[in-house]
Parts: sequence; C-alpha cells; structure tokens
Amino acid sequence: LLARSGRHAEVVATEVRGFGRPLPCVVDIDTMQRVLFNLLLNAYEAVEQGGEVSVTGDEQPDRKTVALVIEDTGPGIPPAYLESSLFRPFRSTKPSGLGLGLYHAKVMVEAHGGAIEVRNREETHGARLTLTLPRLDQHVGAL
Repeated sequence: LLARSGRHAEVVATEVRGFGRPLPCVVDIDTMQRVLFNLLLNAYEAVEQGGEVSVTGDEQPDRKTVALVIEDTGPGIPPAYLESSLFRPFRSTKPSGLGLGLYHAKVMVEAHGGAIEVRNREETHGARLTLTLPRLDQHVGAL
C-alpha cells in the first residue's frame, strides 16, 4: 500500500525491528491497520529523496503496555505546530493535507485505551511517533 502511495521511491530504507515475537494487545484489526497505514504514510511523506523510516515494536518496561515507534529522517515538525495544532482536525503542514490522519489515529488509539505521542528527534532531523496500547493482560473492558 505504501509503494502505491507514490512516496516509496524516495525512501532508501525502511527498517523494522522488535517484531520477533508477538506484542499482545487487543485491537480492532481493520481500524488499527488504517491507523498504522496513515502513520507510516505521514513518515514516508515527510522524508525527502534518500530518507529513512524505521518502525520498532517493543514491550514497555512497565510491562503494562506495548509500543510502536515510527521514526523518520524528514525535517521534523515546526515547534509551534507541534505544540498547538498537531492533533487538531483540518490543520495540516501539507499543502494538500486535510489534517485528518493524525486526528483520526489519535481518536482510534485512545478508543483502544492507548496513546500517541509525537515529538521531534533530538539527536538528528526528523520526527518520532510513539503509539502505546495496553497489553492483552492489562486490557479492561471490551471494544
């Protein structure tokens, strides 16, 4: 799907780590696939020719949540936008963007008892998005 988005050719490497074993959590698969597609598409769209995207999955140290971290080597997010507009609908840094992708992702992840945190990478250029979800044995209630 990402290859068909038109940005695939600009990314020289997509590294995936931490999925050698299952990360048990309860999610609606169709919803979470859409969320992950939107988050990865954002990362792909952020990088310029020769950019990199990495995806890392892991169990958090508290053993109550699992995390998916998506990092890119794009320019990062302007601090003022990051602080005041990032998850607000109909606001976007993309010329043709509607600003609904991250908003929808946040709403869906929170409906699953999780959270999304976005920040600029400090050690290099780019952004880091961390999606956390309750572990299967920590899940309370039903979706």
